[in-house]
Amino acid sequence: ANLLGCEFRNAVGPSRRHKWLLHETLREHNLPHCRQALCETEGELVAFYRAEASEGRDTIIVKPCRGVGSEDVYKCCDEEACAKAFAALRATTRYAGGSNDVILAQQFLEGPEYAIDSVSRNGEHKVTAVWRYDKVGFVYQCTRLVPVDGATRPIINALFEALDAAGHANGPAHSELIVVDDVPTLVEINARFHNANVRPLVDRCIEGPNAIALAAAACVPDSEEWAATASTPTMVEDGLLFHISCGRSGVLRGVDEDARRTLENLPTLVEMEIYESFRAGEEVSATTDIKTDVGWVLLAGTADDVERDYAACMEAQARLLKYR
Repeated sequence: ANLLGCEFRNAVGPSRRHKWLLHETLREHNLPHCRQALCETEGELVAFYRAEASEGRDTIIVKPCRGVGSEDVYKCCDEEACAKAFAALRATTRYAGGSNDVILAQQFLEGPEYAIDSVSRNGEHKVTAVWRYDKVGFVYQCTRLVPVDGATRPIINALFEALDAAGHANGPAHSELIVVDDVPTLVEINARFHNANVRPLVDRCIEGPNAIALAAAACVPDSEEWAATASTPTMVEDGLLFHISCGRSGVLRGVDEDARRTLENLPTLVEMEIYESFRAGEEVSATTDIKTDVGWVLLAGTADDVERDYAACMEAQARLLKYR
């Protein structure tokens, strides 16, 4: 965008992609941020762990400086785990290319985790959806739409401050924050749209344009649609994205058709998909992150109906995959 001289663009800013630089930027702007260290050696990583443990914090997160979807992210609770994580990361390549020549160690942020889809135009930010994650470790159970209220308004305000600090003035963002002791703390800014097929759910549950439509409107000079769009969304129905996960590794005998029909006949079903890679004869691994999901289900309706069908999804998931 900068090379082309586009009107609505961000200045070149490595901190938006580099996780260590991002939190250093937040620190420089006196915003909530992670304690962290860039580690070239295993010894430096262990030293960071020991410093955290000496303060009663015996868990840290070890990950690449660039990454996506919780890939190659390790939760380390002792020095041995730190050493294993360091060796594993040094043996893999960095997202978007290159080796992991330095490893990022960060404070373990514990609390409710949110994702916010937003679009910016000349420094003005508008939210198109607010989500809360239900996760077990790094395995997603559901990504749930939540309303803008007294609980989520401070999270949105914290995001807007972080976007300003990082120089994200134009375009879409999918950002993640964790609320630690009532303080919303940014995890990362992804300068892109939500990396899942959530548009049908948002169109059903949210009043106003989705992020793709609003990003297009933001590029139009003197856009009436942009000006007419509220800065935060209004929910008209409850909705969630259920992540179908694989409970164990093995060779598949196939997909249980009764479990599939249970999902397909849910009263609140909007759309669903079971990935083609999960078929008879394929060797699969247990789900460890969002990139190793089996598929997804979108649900929308009243709060009670969605919760009922969410429980049905959990039950169907347990019998969906049949093993040899």
